[in-house]
Amino acid sequence: MTQPTKRSTTGEEIIERGKDLVKQGNERRIVIRRENDEPLVDVSLTVAVAVAAVFFLFVPGSFFWAAVLAIGAIATKMRVEVLREIGDGSVIEMKKKNDEDE
Repeated sequence: MTQPTKRSTTGEEIIERGKDLVKQGNERRIVIRRENDEPLVDVSLTVAVAVAAVFFLFVPGSFFWAAVLAIGAIATKMRVEVLREIGDGSVIEMKKKNDEDE
C-alpha cells in the first residue's frame, strides 16, 4: 500500500494554477458542425465545461437528455471537433468524431 504524500501549498500557488487551467481551456475550442460543414456551436472549452456543469447540477433528468442529444447528433451525422489555438492565432485540429472517412 502506498503512503499518501503531504504537500503544503500557498493560496497564491492555487490561484496561479487556476489561472493557468482557465488559460489552457480558453485556448481550446469545441466546434459542433452539421453534415454540410456549417458550424452549429463554436465555444471555448471553459464555457462548455461551465455550461455542462450547470446543466448536470440543476436540470432534473440531465443524463437522460444528454443521451437523447447524443443520439440525435449521431443520427444527423454531426461532427464534434476539438481545436487548439496557438500563439499566432492559427488553429490546429486536435480531434474529430463522426468523420465519414473512417
